[in-house]
Amino acid sequence: IAHDATSEVELNRAVESARRESQSEMELFYRMIHIHPDLLKEFISAADERLRRVNRLLGSAESDLPSILEAIARNIHAIKGDAQLFELDYIADRAEAFEWRIEQLRQLPQLRTEDFVPLAVGLTELRKQIDVTRDLVDRLVSFQTSFAAQNATGRDIVRTNLESLVKRLARELGKRVVLDTDGFAIDHVPSPARRKVRDMLVQLARNAVFHGIESPEERISRGKLEMGILKVASHVNNGNVVISVRDDGTGVNARLLRDRAIERGILTTQTARDLKSKDLIQLMFLPGMSTAPEPTDETAARAAEEEGVVATAAGRGVGMPLVRQLLRELGGQLHISTKTGEFMEFRLSIPANA
Repeated sequence: IAHDATSEVELNRAVESARRESQSEMELFYRMIHIHPDLLKEFISAADERLRRVNRLLGSAESDLPSILEAIARNIHAIKGDAQLFELDYIADRAEAFEWRIEQLRQLPQLRTEDFVPLAVGLTELRKQIDVTRDLVDRLVSFQTSFAAQNATGRDIVRTNLESLVKRLARELGKRVVLDTDGFAIDHVPSPARRKVRDMLVQLARNAVFHGIESPEERISRGKLEMGILKVASHVNNGNVVISVRDDGTGVNARLLRDRAIERGILTTQTARDLKSKDLIQLMFLPGMSTAPEPTDETAARAAEEEGVVATAAGRGVGMPLVRQLLRELGGQLHISTKTGEFMEFRLSIPANA
């Protein structure tokens, strides 16, 4: 009797594929089980909304392509920030790969509509991951509700997740950071504004750990304690909710911001020379502006192709423009205080009826 080796191979492949899929779902289960189901639903809802925006932006990619690209970048960066907040690495990695595609387009001398095709592919891949998460949430929500009730800590979940995010980023960057949220109360923030406030806190915390707080060795060499402190506090004042995010790191390097702006043609040498430090600081809110080392084209290309891109990559100049956009949507204001080598503080002032 002839043995159909081809059929056996295909059967083995199907079995192996099913095994990997089952194993993957179990891994996702254990990653998600500590997250409150309401937060997971909110994450999915927010991600869906941002992906729809990206889809509309891709469909309107006919004029002012650089502005459309930066709007897409802000939405993807927000999804990645939320995914990292909840330790959903498989989504953060997809968003990171999407950002590498955006970075490649930024390097082009002139954008064309057809250049956006790779972003459409990335959008499809990211949406698949969100759909997988939605299916798991639907199946696990009753279990998670019971689990959360049995393991409630009495603290608000936003603070708990921020602590987890900071601890994780610090570990991956080889830094030691303490997050002090004793002075922060989510109840100060009006309910409709809480998601945007959370998104801003995620970006500001990321910025502090990545760019502000030094490594233990650097801190010791500068006469500091090896452990950096990131403090988040809030209070209500004259009808406004004031939220401060302060770290005891290096502060803003206004000179480096100036040099980067000149390199990118945003400022001329003469104009930059006439600007004061407080004006130069505003440059960090421009799309694509960052004092982090820029990746080489070779690095960008390799990372865009890899599936497991490191989720903690930074320096694309997207996080701070996102903070500014969200704050404008809430009708708020931003005040910045900094001293080189000592501290950096952002104060968000939001109308209590935002």
